[in-house]
Amino acid sequence: MLSASIRYQIPLYPETHRATIFQDMWRTVAFIRRFPTLEFNCDFSHWYTGLEMVYGGFEKKVEFIRPIIERGRFIHGRIGNPGSMQVPVGDASSGRPYIEHFRTLWTEVFVSFLQNKTNHRSPNQSSICFATELLAADIFYARTFSGHEESDRWEESKLLVGIARECFSNAETIVAESR
Repeated sequence: MLSASIRYQIPLYPETHRATIFQDMWRTVAFIRRFPTLEFNCDFSHWYTGLEMVYGGFEKKVEFIRPIIERGRFIHGRIGNPGSMQVPVGDASSGRPYIEHFRTLWTEVFVSFLQNKTNHRSPNQSSICFATELLAADIFYARTFSGHEESDRWEESKLLVGIARECFSNAETIVAESR
């Protein structure tokens, strides 16, 4: 993948996703030690739910995955909770801990992106992508109850983009204050 990215001059970002080589935090950090030029599509929802990031110290886990956060070039925009990898956010201002955790993760990725862009550390640092997850309910990407989707995921995608914009703005403030 790294060779193909260089050969064809196209950035390729493996996803942090269940049932892949990067399905867990420990293995992904180990790969970075061996291949430090790896960059990622950060889909934190798989880790948040599947690896139970809320247990045993969320902040410790964020520090452990710092090398991945620093190499995040793409964010899959969805939020999970401890029981499901994709849940509606609705009114995101209600203080639900899992939404705040995703705000932290996304802000950290954006801070790293802006710092690397400023310091010209990465050739692929000219842009970062945030893409909401809107796959079909019939392949289990939306929770359904009595045959109906739990929420309007198109409307949810607008909310997620709004959260991401807030995180990016917060990241710009953090980077500006650190200068």
